[in-house]
Amino acid sequence: MPTLEDSLFVESLRRSELLPAERMTEVLGRVDPRVTPEAFARALVERNYLTPFQADELLRGNYRRLKIAGFTILEALGWGGMGMVFRAAHSQTGQVVALKVLSDRFRQDPGMRARFRLEARAGKKFIHPNLIETYESGTTEEVFGQAEYMAQELFEGITLQEVVALAGRLPYGAACDMISQAAQGIHEIHKLGMVHRDIKPDNVLVDHDGQVKVVDFGLTLADQLAADDEFSLAMIFGQECLGTFDYMPPEQAVDSLHVDARADIYSLGCTLFAILAAQRPYNYPNAKAVLEAHKKAPVPELVKIVPGIPQELSNFVARMMAKSPNDRPASMLEVVAALSTFAKRKPIPFLYPEIVRKRRERAKERGIQTTLTGGSISAHRSSAARQSTAVGVGPTIVDPPRRKPNSSIFTLNKTSPTSHVAASSKQSSIDPEQRLLLVFDHGEKVLVTRHDILFGRAKDCQAQFDDPELALHHAKLSYDGQKWVMTAVGGVPMVWNGESRRTILPKIGDRVELSPTTRFTIQRPHLSWPAWAWGLLAIVTVMTVGAIVWYFLM
Repeated sequence: MPTLEDSLFVESLRRSELLPAERMTEVLGRVDPRVTPEAFARALVERNYLTPFQADELLRGNYRRLKIAGFTILEALGWGGMGMVFRAAHSQTGQVVALKVLSDRFRQDPGMRARFRLEARAGKKFIHPNLIETYESGTTEEVFGQAEYMAQELFEGITLQEVVALAGRLPYGAACDMISQAAQGIHEIHKLGMVHRDIKPDNVLVDHDGQVKVVDFGLTLADQLAADDEFSLAMIFGQECLGTFDYMPPEQAVDSLHVDARADIYSLGCTLFAILAAQRPYNYPNAKAVLEAHKKAPVPELVKIVPGIPQELSNFVARMMAKSPNDRPASMLEVVAALSTFAKRKPIPFLYPEIVRKRRERAKERGIQTTLTGGSISAHRSSAARQSTAVGVGPTIVDPPRRKPNSSIFTLNKTSPTSHVAASSKQSSIDPEQRLLLVFDHGEKVLVTRHDILFGRAKDCQAQFDDPELALHHAKLSYDGQKWVMTAVGGVPMVWNGESRRTILPKIGDRVELSPTTRFTIQRPHLSWPAWAWGLLAIVTVMTVGAIVWYFLM
């Protein structure tokens, strides 16, 4: 019978070096060897030897990644398309920072690495109470490979998007105070001859006291890149369209690299509109329609949407969102002066641990990895598994990847847990004429009969594969009643008919590559009569035969 000493948790704890060797010997000497690894982990957390996050990761065997570039990871704070943000402590000085680490899947991605490095480079230039400061950054060689990281000022704030999700429309006094603070920080960026290019509610943080800080400077230096880096950014983000569609000024959608400070004024105006109205300025179903609205649609009037808002404030927000840069305020200082007459600082009530928990849930829904390596909790390891990691180098896969399910042909009968389709508006199954048959190169076939399915490694994926190249939730295939749409939800583009894409409109005959070993062709399934049709045919046949018999007997 395996004992605590044989457990994956204890071995991972030893290798992590989170506890000094003498302390490790001490705690093991005082614990019952028959206790479960989970119970032992809880006891260490209760005695503050480990954080809950560290305990969970060690139970998964993720000991290597708990130390990066001289920082010890304490807990996860945020998850995004580029990577994860941790609370971390410097191993020598004890300074606690927000450690941002680029996701493994972007290690070989020049565009993402360029944006990550740009953010770090820009952040080091700013020292302002309304801008997040970056202390250090770099690329470190760890046991598990290279890691791009940056250590930033730790600020326990929530995004304006999260504030609206919690409280709905913000009072205009508090909203003006927050945006005025953000404008002061962005003015500091403009003084240095830079443009942020991605101002939006998700990039403005506010703490309990109402203090605001602007974050994410990944596009701030886009116009100052060397040719290679500029090309890398253009490849992944599109050179003529850097930023976020819902808050992007018209001129930035045409040429993102040559906009001026007035582009940020437009985006900040859209952000102010969003937190006052609890909705985006232009709420259209796709990026093309949103961009077109920013160019041509009239600026919506806040006084028609938000009760009690002063007409003067509504007019000023509309001026910030003017189509022509020449019609907007000339600088962020003008924005600060105009909003100061309405601004009123208010404390913001929220529970930060609860906010982090909700961030984790949203990340899981989007298919973003929320653990260090995506491992699963296991109390004990087999002797083969222990042998595979004895040298601490290379992959820990003992058996070759297996694909699930094992049947050669199967039908997906579950509705995706991440589906946004209301049950009352759509049936769970689609018409046979619209179904797709996905024929994989390794021989399996997927008959798609539902509106939404997920592809990936996670257990809740309807098309689940043990392919280490796939994200936990890799791609989503949906039918909107008129057409099929397939979207990369795990951050890794698909290869569609030889082209790298994040969103495709799949058709019969198309070739789709989710990874080098998970590829399929889209075919039309053979249509067959439904059971009710066969039943009706049987009834008609019986009645016909009966009628013939009756005729001759008469």
